[in-house]
Amino acid sequence: MLVPQQVTFYTTEQISQLTRKQIQNGDFSALAGRWRSKDGTEDGLQFVIADNCLLIADKRYYLRFSGKNADDAIYLEQYENKNASPIIYYPSGAKIPIMLPDGQVDTSGLYDPSDQTQPRILLGQTTLSAELVEKLTTYLSD
Repeated sequence: MLVPQQVTFYTTEQISQLTRKQIQNGDFSALAGRWRSKDGTEDGLQFVIADNCLLIADKRYYLRFSGKNADDAIYLEQYENKNASPIIYYPSGAKIPIMLPDGQVDTSGLYDPSDQTQPRILLGQTTLSAELVEKLTTYLSD
């Protein structure tokens, strides 16, 4: 006699929570792959994450979890260089804060030009303008 198995379906939010917990525990497999900025040219920003390493411009940086903020952004840092810009992972649905021309910071997502339906990585040390966020935000590519 066959015993029926129950299949569990996870919501996008539940998957995002699992990914965050993995990263917090040092498992970066959810981030593995080639990340590219939207312009898609050879001059665009691109890097690879494999295991716990970020590979960019023929250099290898070992990653570790550094913290997260209230907006679900996850900060990663490099073992080798404590003064390097953080690597910020924004899961699907998280909004990237935007520096407005008047100096105010918008966190509503209204001015965030990135595709909030996708996971994103931004290499940056400070809050950026919408133009820079659009140029520097990377997405997992095929």
